[in-house]
Amino acid sequence: MHDFTIAPQLTALAEIFSENGVRLYAVGGMVRNCLLGYPVNDTDVCSALRIEDVEAMLAARGIECRKKGAAFGTLDIAVDGTRFEYAAFRTERYDGTGSHRPSEVSFAATLEEDAFRRDFTVNAVYLDPLTKEVTDPTGGVKDIERRILRATSPDPALIMRDDGVRILRLCRFAGQLGFEADENTLAAAYASREGLKDISPERIYAELCKLIMADTAYGAGYDALIGALHLLHRSGAIEVLLPELEICYDVKQRRDFHKYDVMEHNLRACAAVSPELVLRWTMLLHDTGKATAFYDHGSMHGHEMYSARIANDVLTRLKAPNALREEVVMLVRWHMFDLKGACAQDKKEICGAWAGRRAKAYSYTRSGRARQRHRAGPGGHGGALEARICRNAGRKRSLYRKGIEMHGAGHLPLAEHTPLPAGRGSETRAAYALRLQAAG
Repeated sequence: MHDFTIAPQLTALAEIFSENGVRLYAVGGMVRNCLLGYPVNDTDVCSALRIEDVEAMLAARGIECRKKGAAFGTLDIAVDGTRFEYAAFRTERYDGTGSHRPSEVSFAATLEEDAFRRDFTVNAVYLDPLTKEVTDPTGGVKDIERRILRATSPDPALIMRDDGVRILRLCRFAGQLGFEADENTLAAAYASREGLKDISPERIYAELCKLIMADTAYGAGYDALIGALHLLHRSGAIEVLLPELEICYDVKQRRDFHKYDVMEHNLRACAAVSPELVLRWTMLLHDTGKATAFYDHGSMHGHEMYSARIANDVLTRLKAPNALREEVVMLVRWHMFDLKGACAQDKKEICGAWAGRRAKAYSYTRSGRARQRHRAGPGGHGGALEARICRNAGRKRSLYRKGIEMHGAGHLPLAEHTPLPAGRGSETRAAYALRLQAAG
């Protein structure tokens, strides 16, 4: 028997259920994390009682309850300042679109039926807080020991097809726990990837934020996060949700500067940068313009402008907060700014001509703090860079033309001039740190 440490509030709640002839179970992350030795952040509990009966039972004891999702049989319960999320045993039916919301819910269910409607076996282990007895209908304890994420159903397609969010949860749990995906479950996720289109942009953004910060949950580290990002690609989620990043797959770079192709470089830079949400999004998107730039004019020079427009489009599409979107776009646009003045002369001429009078550069102390803003560039405006790139590529058309097509990725026009906002010293320090960590 595993040595579970049970909070007194959970024990008190379980005793109330027991006195009424019902067994209360803890389930999900609380049990999984106890088995792994990880901290418990929240506690999900469940039983055969419907929420109306639970409300009446706990009201008689003066315990606060609040309906959270009556259609799904869930309650928020507070016991001596500790909150629990209660759910009645249930089965669910989905309409097959992957829309995350079941079309039918039935509460006449057993514990075993409840277990097999959950996503992964590691989240379907039940613990009786009074006896510390573990009930494991799906084999989750063994999968925790093997550090494997496996769908609860013998047919993983049933689980992954029902709810598109489960594809993103698969990747996120891999990053948080340092687990690997079961191959059959991963194959089912890839086959069900179109279901991601039925998920709201807000939910996708929230899940992607959790994913790119997954290594901070329990300290799983770089290897776990890069594994999760690779899983995001292998599951087809990048193809569906971030096609601008997908077209960078297998786009080669100069071997004297880069070890990996463009997409792999973006993923590894995202995993390596400091765990700040703005920086993680910046590094995930910072070179997405390279494929389009190369396709458009035969060179990756000026890719930061393409990347800035792409970053703006992606984060707008995902309905990210405006402040985050603007900061990410600014950092992506200026991530190639030469702080040391060591770049080749022809690139200096290109970038200097483009930057012009409106571009602002920053000088830094050794600590990286912005001390003094000054104007950069010999003069001119954004059009000078486009003209120079056009000449270098032997092109006479404008780089602002519409309808650039890359493997069906759609319209990816050149990013417009995005000046540095004034009075943001913290952002310039972030840009400096980003530059040092992502060099090469």
